[in-house]
Amino acid sequence: MDKESPQATGPTPYIIDMSRHFSQFYLLLPANQSDFIDEFIEHAETNGLSGLEGRLKKSDEIPTSDRLWLTKVKYAQKHNLWHYHAGYPRWDMSKPFGDRTSEWVLHFMQHPCGTRSTLVHWDKHPPFQLPKSTQLII
Repeated sequence: MDKESPQATGPTPYIIDMSRHFSQFYLLLPANQSDFIDEFIEHAETNGLSGLEGRLKKSDEIPTSDRLWLTKVKYAQKHNLWHYHAGYPRWDMSKPFGDRTSEWVLHFMQHPCGTRSTLVHWDKHPPFQLPKSTQLII
């Protein structure tokens, strides 16, 4: 009699991976920056994208005054781009938990399954710039 494999119980695991660009870039970061990215990864793999301290936003919220507004919105939507204020070099503590901003943001692609994200870039904000297409290659 064949036995079926046991069903997994508990929450669906959340997967964080890195684009080619990000995996190379990440290795060169000083620890005082990579620690903030590591905290995001650990949190997401345990809790998904809920309960993060910083602001998490879809990257298609481009100001309508931007001369390339529609192009940028379509690009961000096509690649399902998001960004997260990771707390580097410090949080803006005048904002509530879950909406805190910082000078640097972590850019990632959210996959349609809802349980996987690919880190693609780490950048200073402002100015807000979308990751380049070459940075999105997995």
